[in-house]
Amino acid sequence: MKKIILILSIALLSATSGFAQAWHVKVTWDASSSNCDCNASIGSKFEVNLQIVDVANGNVVVYNNSVFVDPTATDYTFDVETDVKGHCDDTSLTNIPKYTIYAYVGFWCAETTPAELICNGTKSKPNKSCLNFSTATIEVGPVILN
Repeated sequence: MKKIILILSIALLSATSGFAQAWHVKVTWDASSSNCDCNASIGSKFEVNLQIVDVANGNVVVYNNSVFVDPTATDYTFDVETDVKGHCDDTSLTNIPKYTIYAYVGFWCAETTPAELICNGTKSKPNKSCLNFSTATIEVGPVILN
């Protein structure tokens, strides 16, 4: 029965993915804490890290997909189509995928050499399905940096 439900879910996903192909995760953050105060004018960066786990099947689908972004940024959008859609399309999975998304944001201040991690935070978003990924950008946040 699980295999039939999985095959029907994949067929439904394939039908809907032709209309809306999102496959993005947007991570937002709030670095207004006084711990995040940095006087360096050049070289400081936010590190944004994304991990996506299929908890129903015990698979890590995206592992530590890390980027560094400008210190004036307040969000970053990851394209996860290759990894997540590929996993959703896998007919050998035992269970229908159910994902938890983990986001980490840290702020590296360049007042010192080397740069120092002065504040960070994490946020997770559980219970996301292949349909959630295929129909809209999933937002995780705001990650509160302390």
